Amino acid sequence: MKLLIAIPALNEEESIEQIIQRSRFWAVPLGFALVGLLLFASSLFDRVTTGMTYEHWSRYVVMSFCFALGIILSVTRVIDYVLSLVDYRLEYLNTQSTVCSTGAPPRPRWEVEAQTCWNDR
Repeated sequence: MKLLIAIPALNEEESIEQIIQRSRFWAVPLGFALVGLLLFASSLFDRVTTGMTYEHWSRYVVMSFCFALGIILSVTRVIDYVLSLVDYRLEYLNTQSTVCSTGAPPRPRWEVEAQTCWNDR
């Protein structure tokens, strides 16, 4: 029996960032977690019912690898989201400083955030 997994090839215009930001991306870490759980479930059931387990140690190694890979991918997505928020904030601050510039020396960040631009009214 062959297990076939369809992995889409990257187009030249498609980047890793676009793949990470897809809504279907969350299926990959969840899939790895599910595979890890399925590898461990029979052993856990045997341990609870009989007090012993008869599974080969390699199942535990693969289970750990699947869980670790799922966690790494999830953390990557969360970091990407947080960095995009930082990027949007910096872009906003840059547009505010150019719109409201008065020729004065640059102000500290906390003053720029509280600055009201009267030139637009």
